[in-house]
Amino acid sequence: MKSIIVIYDDLFELDRTEVSYQGETQLKTIIKSLMADYPDSEKAEVYNKVTQNLILAYRRDSKGNLIEIERYIRKRAVSHAPRNTVKQYTQRMTFWMEPAVYERLDALRGKRAKYVRDAVVEKLEREGNPVPPDPHAKAEGHPDRRYHRMFKNLPQSVRTYNARETYRSPLTITKTPENLWRVSYGEYTTQQGAPSVEHKDLLSALEWLDKWIKDYGNKWVVGKVLKEKERA
Repeated sequence: MKSIIVIYDDLFELDRTEVSYQGETQLKTIIKSLMADYPDSEKAEVYNKVTQNLILAYRRDSKGNLIEIERYIRKRAVSHAPRNTVKQYTQRMTFWMEPAVYERLDALRGKRAKYVRDAVVEKLEREGNPVPPDPHAKAEGHPDRRYHRMFKNLPQSVRTYNARETYRSPLTITKTPENLWRVSYGEYTTQQGAPSVEHKDLLSALEWLDKWIKDYGNKWVVGKVLKEKERA
């Protein structure tokens, strides 16, 4: 079986690994080994590789043993589900039009229906009979999903090697009294080559850190600075 194991601490995702295993006993051994790499880890979730559904979740107790806290149970189909009472309008409309109008609609391709609906709404408004607001209108989405995508792509920590030891440096975001954003892995520093930047715009700082990850990978060797030809 193949699954994806996600390791968390109390706030962030620490690691995401695809594994193959023969049974739940072997799976627990793999999870315990992965969590040992992250001393701050508290929870592990197991997702089916194909369906992406959560199938198991564990937490670690004070002795390091895994305790099951969630298990996916397939729901039985309900044969007596209530019918959809919302009125559905499935009628098709056919009408004659001038060649110029047809050419305009034909150029819209996938947006023809919306174009016609908007035109009808505008005509009704001009005639003083506006369409009432939709009582079941969909909620507005997040105004800017770039932050969500950037946080999703950035790892929550990187391995750091300082010539003496290797450890994890967590993603750190702080705001200075001067309203500048400091985004770094570990503590903010001005050391050249470090995954650390200060910017007045948070999104720009995250994008800079995303570029650093693409250049250096998920490991920071303290003191190492890539040359331009190495970045290419």
